[in-house]
Amino acid sequence: MPIEVLITESTAGNSDSFHALYGVLADRVFMFARGRTRTREDASDVLQETFIDFWDGLHSFRFRSEPELYAYLYTIARRKIARKYGRAGAQLVSATLEDIEDFIPAETSPEERVEVFDVRNAIGRLGRKYREILELRYFSGLSFGEIAENTGISENALKVRHHRAVDQLKKMMNYG
Repeated sequence: MPIEVLITESTAGNSDSFHALYGVLADRVFMFARGRTRTREDASDVLQETFIDFWDGLHSFRFRSEPELYAYLYTIARRKIARKYGRAGAQLVSATLEDIEDFIPAETSPEERVEVFDVRNAIGRLGRKYREILELRYFSGLSFGEIAENTGISENALKVRHHRAVDQLKKMMNYG
């Protein structure tokens, strides 16, 4: 069922439609939260709180597009994370391999897991504006257009920041 229909039915009070909507949206919102929280449990809490607020505010939400819907959900999640960790928000500066497991496909070899672990830790040491772009692009799977809609930054400016973030990441990891 299309997201717009699920939202319309959810707004009318259909909890089954909201449950289906949650099933469609939760993975991306969880990955967004997981990239900004210290533990899987914190990300789960943020996910739950985000959807509680979404349910509470659904009567005033107007669906225009999927990227705009995710931007709305990510804004709620960002606020929940800021409350949980303070105004500076969460920073994944040092992760354990267990933390990284959420981002690694099951079929990944042990050598590739270590590399992902190293990259994730390096991303956690980037400045917030660079870290967020890389996380949205690679861990949340958003296109540059979706990130632009989500952050209010022009797509061209995002591409420049992405390039700079990748350059900083390469330097941090001694890739030249």
